[in-house]
Amino acid sequence: LKLADGSNKQKLTPTNAGSYRGVVLQNNFNFGYIEDGAYVIYKNINIDNVTKIALEISGTGANKATVEVRVGSPEGYLLASLNPKNTTGWTDYQENLTNFTIGGGYTGVQDLCVVFKGEQKPFTFSSTDEQKIRNAGTVIACIGSDTSDAGEGRDRGTLTVKRDEDKMVARLLELNPRTVVYIQSVGV
Repeated sequence: LKLADGSNKQKLTPTNAGSYRGVVLQNNFNFGYIEDGAYVIYKNINIDNVTKIALEISGTGANKATVEVRVGSPEGYLLASLNPKNTTGWTDYQENLTNFTIGGGYTGVQDLCVVFKGEQKPFTFSSTDEQKIRNAGTVIACIGSDTSDAGEGRDRGTLTVKRDEDKMVARLLELNPRTVVYIQSVGV
């Protein structure tokens, strides 16, 4: 959180988070494996005189996401929003700076919620694959998690599936209602 003169008012780190969902805290250093709709809540943060917020973000697809800062919850009053810059990889963190607008009567000490929203696009198959799916007697979709999603010491915090598998299953069901879904899952 930054003041008008550019100085830092307060630095929020993953270890300061009061609660989080849809992210994995990695080595008490950063949040990774961020899902669409994930959020991190920081409790009792004084937002008086804050004019900007800087977020350190990494990832080659970061620019396809939106990061919002809201009051109290993922649906709370919007204070800031940004589309992060792409970086060269997961360890190349870049500062992303955006205006922080205090409004809606919110001042003083508040709970802040950082919300991560992924690119929203429909799941598609090639036209050849769609025709094969429509004509199939039964479609079997194998989905689930793997050791990159969870493991010893880093259980999943939610039952949601990753890698747009929920969108894939929805599209399969649109194309062929005779679809069976097999879920192989670890870390739940």
